[in-house]
Amino acid sequence: MDPGTILAIVELSATTLSCIGKYYVGVKNARADIQRLSNEVEGFHDVLQKVQELVQSSQATRLPISTSFTNVAKQSLLDITALEKRLNPSKKERIMKRVGVRALAWPLTSKEVDECVTKLERYKSTLSLALNADQTSLLIDIDANVINLTQNQDLAEQNRQLATLPCAVGASFDSYFRQHESRCVPNTRVDLLNRLQKWSTDHERCIFWLNGMAGTGKSTIARTVAHIFYEQKSLGASFFFSRGVGDLGHAAHFVCTIAHQLADALPLLKRYICEAITKHHNIAMQGLRNQWKELVVQPLSKLNGQWPTLSLVIDALDECENQEDVKLILQLFVETKGLAGVNFGIFVTSRPETPIRLGFREMPDIVHQDLVLQDIPRSVVEHDITVFLQYQLYQIGSKRDIQGWPDETSIKLLVQASDCLFIYAATVCRFVGDPHWSPEQRLHLILQSEARGSRPTAKLDEMYTQILRCSITADQDMDEKAELGKRFKNVIGTIVLLFDVLPVPVLAALLSIPTKEVDLSLEPLHSLLRISRLPNLPIRLLHPSFRDFLLDHERCRNSYFWVNQRTVDQNIVTNCLQLLSNSLRKDICALKMPGASAPKLYDDIKFFLPIHVQYACQYWVDHLERLDWNSRIAVGLCDDGQVYNFLQTHLLNWLEALSLVGKTSRGIVIITKLESMLQ
Repeated sequence: MDPGTILAIVELSATTLSCIGKYYVGVKNARADIQRLSNEVEGFHDVLQKVQELVQSSQATRLPISTSFTNVAKQSLLDITALEKRLNPSKKERIMKRVGVRALAWPLTSKEVDECVTKLERYKSTLSLALNADQTSLLIDIDANVINLTQNQDLAEQNRQLATLPCAVGASFDSYFRQHESRCVPNTRVDLLNRLQKWSTDHERCIFWLNGMAGTGKSTIARTVAHIFYEQKSLGASFFFSRGVGDLGHAAHFVCTIAHQLADALPLLKRYICEAITKHHNIAMQGLRNQWKELVVQPLSKLNGQWPTLSLVIDALDECENQEDVKLILQLFVETKGLAGVNFGIFVTSRPETPIRLGFREMPDIVHQDLVLQDIPRSVVEHDITVFLQYQLYQIGSKRDIQGWPDETSIKLLVQASDCLFIYAATVCRFVGDPHWSPEQRLHLILQSEARGSRPTAKLDEMYTQILRCSITADQDMDEKAELGKRFKNVIGTIVLLFDVLPVPVLAALLSIPTKEVDLSLEPLHSLLRISRLPNLPIRLLHPSFRDFLLDHERCRNSYFWVNQRTVDQNIVTNCLQLLSNSLRKDICALKMPGASAPKLYDDIKFFLPIHVQYACQYWVDHLERLDWNSRIAVGLCDDGQVYNFLQTHLLNWLEALSLVGKTSRGIVIITKLESMLQ
């Protein structure tokens, strides 16, 4: 080993560290990348200094050096030289003005930093091995390490390729946002869960459709089944649709999310899926059918029996907003029937909505089997609800030190009132368990209900009404009730109609009201909404049946709580347009020139385009689309109207904002929607 080569690498790595230090001081929008690269170069430099000491020592002549080691040293010299040239401001300087301050521009993209870090890790590992291995095994160990590093490099490249697939955040059963959602209580749904486990062992019919009306416990069953499959190492992927929760409310990222999870679950599948991404580099921009074929079906067909059983869990398919996408997804599921390389099945839950019923009706019977939750004997469901109530209410009584509560009569009355709807029992338990109130008094209030009606949701509707009365308008005079009802419709009405979930401060900014007003509206509704104490976490519906109740005038007959969808959507469109008109401007992030990398501008984008402005950019047209023609005219979709004036003044600024937040393709879809509304 030439000592001059080692010395050159040591000096160059020190110079490179010095260059990086200047960028860390002078550049703010790429701190994470700068820090990562700095740490890796510093570690590489430390190892090289130790190698230099060894080479210059009296033992140097006895040090066996393999060809692989020599090649690594030479290649690292070339790479560190190239990196130093890229980073040295005196050789390649790029100065720009931003807010009156002259600052260096970080010359590397995040992808380039990733590549540099990977190479430096490989070099550092190989050189470290040279320092620690004994002289007898050095040649073998170094060459073996080079092989391992090559494999690690392949893995890093696969992970990079997978990262190009857009995924729906929170789609999996075990996502962060679902960590507090319950699974089936022990000793409930026993026969059903056994049946599903038996199905998963052979997938004689590759699709199992569990359907039932709102509130019958489909999602809880889906979470439980996904957990069981995961524990058995047979879960390939899960996707839990949720209307009004961003990417979970549509199918745009459905296949890519499934493919990403499959790749994480099976290393062999990861290779095949990444090969498909390499072959079809724009696969994420193609239609769902092509994505399903290339990213799911073909990789699965190559397993050749190397993985015995694999299942997907798809929950709440009816929550997918586009009915045409729902029909297509069902057609895609059928294509897995002929897979010979793996025992593959798909578990689907949904309400029995017309597009889904028709989709299954068009399938051959040999492909799917169905189970309707309402067809399960009433005695079985009532037993499960009894066990659930006993378990949950006992927990509440224990925490509050209430002995002998509730009695069997109360449990029986609640089971009877639930009318086989688990959501009724679950909501009662959350309402009764509110730590700010007496459990006995609240249970007594629920049991006083005398709901009548032929609708299957009559009891559920009465319970929702009772909770809202108790929580919002109890003991108020008429004027106070009117004011509280108005605030409820503005805040809660907006929450149930949003296309994505928002935290409290963001919702307040979107509605142009104080955060305190939102907090006051939400405070009594913890039994109906998931509200975090952390201000950056979004508000979520605990169950979609609450949205259905509020928007249906036949079900929500209390004028203080019924949400008029048309009125709320009109208000949201108006607020969005006013917000955008006041916020958008040309070159909002002061780029001065095109071509800047969005990741480097993260801090600027967050400052100039906060979350409520981003929501307005992405969804004001969706809210407009839900309105009828007269309502669209009322909010300004006409000559010299608010929409017309906004587009005339801010069209390019709006499209620039969408580009900055990574939604350029969505901008094309939005423009198409606007065009169709004008025809």
